[in-house]
Amino acid sequence: MFVILAFDINFTDAMASDWVYFATDNVYGNQFFYDADSIKHLTQDIIEVDYKELYSEAGKNAYISILKSHNISTYGYDLLLYTIVYLKVDLENNLIMILYFTDYNKNGDILYQDNIENPTWDYVQEGTIGRLLIEAIKNNSNK
Repeated sequence: MFVILAFDINFTDAMASDWVYFATDNVYGNQFFYDADSIKHLTQDIIEVDYKELYSEAGKNAYISILKSHNISTYGYDLLLYTIVYLKVDLENNLIMILYFTDYNKNGDILYQDNIENPTWDYVQEGTIGRLLIEAIKNNSNK
């Protein structure tokens, strides 16, 4: 399993989603959104949330190259459009835990999904897509 969460600047597509744009990476031009309707507060500072990475053509090709380099099948990935990642986020300590992710094609069909066994917390560096996600959620919750 391999998920790109950070770039250097770095449950399904729900029926009633409120996708909020928060970033475009400056490497491939992929766009990132989080689903405001999916936010579930576990504590004051810990939430679960869906985020979506909408691939540019260059981003799609890079993701396919990563999969191939790990000997993961890329069957159907010529139609890859986006990935939805379900995260646990510690807003106070800038930590993210990937719980599961799903890759979708242009028709909305699932290409691949994975529930992460024994997920762990990862610190999110300043200037990454993950940190921009945390900042966007914090800013929108203060409105």
